[in-house]
Amino acid sequence: MRELWEQHGTWTRMAIMSIVFELRDEQATLRRLLQNPADFADALLPFYGKRNAREFDRLLTDHLVIAAFLARINPFWSERRWREMLFEHLRQVTQEAITMLQGQYERSVRTYDAIETQSLGMADEMWRGIVRQFPRRF
Repeated sequence: MRELWEQHGTWTRMAIMSIVFELRDEQATLRRLLQNPADFADALLPFYGKRNAREFDRLLTDHLVIAAFLARINPFWSERRWREMLFEHLRQVTQEAITMLQGQYERSVRTYDAIETQSLGMADEMWRGIVRQFPRRF
């Protein structure tokens, strides 16, 4: 779980850099970023089934209503907490893109460090909920 959330942050940053600097790897980077929700769906499939895994894939691609979905499928996940974490994630990603566009590269790197830490926090929150909901599987 931690690796998937970390990859989400990393590939988002790579996509921002490719777009801002008009790098030739833009399409390949975007394809890899868009693979991340499917990777999450594969990881969630054994716990929540195909329908919920596909829904998470769609929502992560969307980012907008995922908090309510997560709270619905796992009673140990708080909708309010997930909403806060996801809004913070979007705020940080926006800040990262802005600082890069403004040429504030040192600040962009610091923002990415914060994104990475926050992404790992989301991973831990997700994993704790899965373990609490399915304790006999661990």
